[in-house]
Amino acid sequence: AVVSTQSKQWYQRRVSSGINAEYISSGINAEAMREMNVYVVLREFHKVEEDRACLLAAENIIDILIKTEDEINLDNYKDVEVPDDVVDKLKKMDQCYLND
Repeated sequence: AVVSTQSKQWYQRRVSSGINAEYISSGINAEAMREMNVYVVLREFHKVEEDRACLLAAENIIDILIKTEDEINLDNYKDVEVPDDVVDKLKKMDQCYLND
């Protein structure tokens, strides 16, 4: 399937307005997005998108959507405490990805 220009523009607006993985960090929102088949849309979007920032945002959302809260025994990703050194490493990885 091909992602329409309209779908791409909608997604880019969501990303640029900050509605991304942060929004679906709670199980309730993630489950609602699973029911709307957002994963399928993002999977197809990922196949054709060239903008690295949009790809990274899509991958972050997909990472959350492919795991159910029962599988990871967590209701909200915001509840995870990540050590500062790990946060720094993850940010560096994101920067490398964006600049690659």
